[in-house]
Amino acid sequence: MPRCASIVLLCLLLSRAVVAAEVRQFLPVRIGDGPLLFMVYRDNPDDEVTLLGILDPTHHQAPQLAARFSGHIPTPVARLTRESLLVDLSFMEYAIWELESGSVAPLVADRTTDLITTQGSDVYFVEYLEPHPFFGHLGGKTLGRGPGGRTVVIAYDQPRAHLMVYDARARKTRQVTNTIIEKVLLFQRDVFWVVTADKERQLATITRDGQVTHVLPFDKHWVTPMSHMAITPDGNRLAVSTLHDQQDFHKERGLLVYDIKEKKTLFKAARIPVERRSLMSGSAPHLSVQWLDNRRLEYGEGSLLEDKILDVETDTVVRSIEHEEWGGQFSASSLLTEPVQALKLIGAEEYAPEELFPGLREKVGLFELSEWKLHFPFASAPVADRIDREHQISPDGEWAVAVPATGGQTLLIDGRTRQLRELMPAASLQLFWLPATAKSSDVGPRRSK
Repeated sequence: MPRCASIVLLCLLLSRAVVAAEVRQFLPVRIGDGPLLFMVYRDNPDDEVTLLGILDPTHHQAPQLAARFSGHIPTPVARLTRESLLVDLSFMEYAIWELESGSVAPLVADRTTDLITTQGSDVYFVEYLEPHPFFGHLGGKTLGRGPGGRTVVIAYDQPRAHLMVYDARARKTRQVTNTIIEKVLLFQRDVFWVVTADKERQLATITRDGQVTHVLPFDKHWVTPMSHMAITPDGNRLAVSTLHDQQDFHKERGLLVYDIKEKKTLFKAARIPVERRSLMSGSAPHLSVQWLDNRRLEYGEGSLLEDKILDVETDTVVRSIEHEEWGGQFSASSLLTEPVQALKLIGAEEYAPEELFPGLREKVGLFELSEWKLHFPFASAPVADRIDREHQISPDGEWAVAVPATGGQTLLIDGRTRQLRELMPAASLQLFWLPATAKSSDVGPRRSK
């Protein structure tokens, strides 16, 4: 194991030992079938112990104290059943939390895991057969000088893992397949796209019932932890961005586009320039890939003006800003009539429309958002300010929670009755929502971006 990887592993083990000495107490709570609001707060700003309250707004008027802890804040990830939650206790330390009993059990004891997705009551995750370090500027690799003065990967820790599933209803864990893998690149259409481990590596698919299909050989020079992929909407073409071990680690990446039905390579580029990330960021350069439709692939480093678009049927590459179809499909007026579709066209769908275009009000459930302000429909004055839709509006869009700028309060807003009420006389430090029922959700590989 490279020395830097050993240091990272030692730090991880030490952090686990520190967590063991911290306060971590979970209490039984009674919940209903409605959405769950989690509030992180302190009774006193000087307290070292932080509290976690839970509220089902359809059943209770006030939050219930569910946990007391210091250090890392337990983060709810998914609601598996009415009373069972998947929670992130610490880095790569997932656990099953039974709310009504207050019991918390590790998803896997004494093994490193990586969460892939939750589907209903099932939790799919990777269980590493050996301790798995970070990969990036923090460790897990050895760099050296290659041809032309390039900085290349001489060696790296190739992970070996099993794809596992935990069934929250049966409360059992099993292997999805006996095939040993290095990484899950993508989960889409109920299929896991993986890189198999050991000799003769393959890019393969694994279905949820464990059927394995090899798609194409995964080059022995491709560095798996630096590989990413995307599938067309019709599932017939794939794109893989990766690092070849003779490419410059800080400045170059490769791209492969493959036709799954025809079993042939459509496009291949060996040295696509990327920028070196700051050492303080703890991440390496990343070539993102995203299909705009079944024939156009956008690739680059996430810059709206610098990313390129490849038309795989005409084998032409253009800059996004110069794309000929913009004139016919994109206009300023479309931002007002179809903001989400317009932002998707220009590759900026990760932004909320009101973030890029002040004054635009977007409908979110029973509410409207404009410049981080929450409105009731057709009301001119906002009902709350500084609203983060992901953490402060319930998944069904019927409830919202606000912390006024003046502080000292946490307010619940009922979208149906348009009423506000105080949940607690203290300002919440963090807020999380989970849905009313266990629904399929793709949380994605945690460390693949």
